[in-house]
Amino acid sequence: MAWLERLYERDPKRFALCQLAFLLGAIFIYLWVLPVWYWAIYLGGITVPRGLSDFLYWIWVNQRVFRTVLIVLLIVFLWVSYYVRRDPFKDLGIRTDNLLASGRECLAVALVFIASAVAVVLSFPQSFSFDEYLARGPYVIFGDMLEGLLSGFMQQFLLQSMFLVCALQIFRRPLTAAFVSALIFSLAHAPNVRLMALTFVFGLLCCLLFLRHRNIIALGITHGVVKEVVRVLFASVIATKTGYYDYNLRVGPPAGRPDYLGHLEYRGDGPLEIPQAGQKRIPISVTNIGSSMWDSDAETGPVFLSYHLLDAAKAKRVFSKVLAPLGKRIGPGESALVDLPVEAPSTPGDYLVEVDLVEQPDANAGWFYHFRSRGLKTIYLPMTSR
Repeated sequence: MAWLERLYERDPKRFALCQLAFLLGAIFIYLWVLPVWYWAIYLGGITVPRGLSDFLYWIWVNQRVFRTVLIVLLIVFLWVSYYVRRDPFKDLGIRTDNLLASGRECLAVALVFIASAVAVVLSFPQSFSFDEYLARGPYVIFGDMLEGLLSGFMQQFLLQSMFLVCALQIFRRPLTAAFVSALIFSLAHAPNVRLMALTFVFGLLCCLLFLRHRNIIALGITHGVVKEVVRVLFASVIATKTGYYDYNLRVGPPAGRPDYLGHLEYRGDGPLEIPQAGQKRIPISVTNIGSSMWDSDAETGPVFLSYHLLDAAKAKRVFSKVLAPLGKRIGPGESALVDLPVEAPSTPGDYLVEVDLVEQPDANAGWFYHFRSRGLKTIYLPMTSR
């Protein structure tokens, strides 16, 4: 630790740059490197040597372990940083003596975002559905709010107590340090452009408020409130245009879920031609490349092969009620050939059959998890109905 203290005393700017580089590197690894097999090789189709692909796949499957290691390293980093720098708690924003004064200005910022969100919802009533949010249930909603507050404190601590404090040592002007910190905060939300714009504006306002009062508590509460408002009222319209908000705050590339990944392949001959309102069974090869067992006869979480019907432009999706049993238990690395009954609509035309896997939470549930929404790369089969 002595050489770190000497480095900080001799060149505080270089030490601050090293701190920022470490934090940005940890964020980059967390968001982009751990799921690189999924978004680059599985979805992107990038060809790499088999050994490298297997190694990246192993990292992706065990991403929770690596994320835990990164979190531990981040905690150690924060402790070492505080030990070397010896910043007073007040300089880091950990204080209550000016909570009321800081809270009043933070409330004004929160009200501006709430008013903007309400205005957007009122302007696009046909694109927003509050029912989708309420349908999640009170426990999930409470969990969202609690998670928003906790993540708000964490993100504000990193933004203000780390990024901004380090930037103040690197740049002479506080406004420049605030701008750079907000820009870093925005870039951490790439590639979600809409969210990057929102976080830059919000981050800059928070940096300016921090420079005025140096209070991280009020900013953390404000962040949690604004995040929940943005998630429910604002981003649901701007990012998804459906009112369903699960994916509109996604940061980084698609990460997927290791227990819902598979490979689907059509084993039939030629294009699908099904008579109007008729039915045809088509062979689909199902390969489990995930980390869990798939079983149509399981009491909890049975898995079936299904499909969605789309028009030729993929503009309209109709969820079918077809549930084709897998025929056997399919473990990781195993395959099965399943006959999927496809029903043609009563209206003739050209369609696309999107083959997907679904999971029923329990035998009494009338709804399903679609693997497509959890990372599975579905296949589209052109179908003609005459």
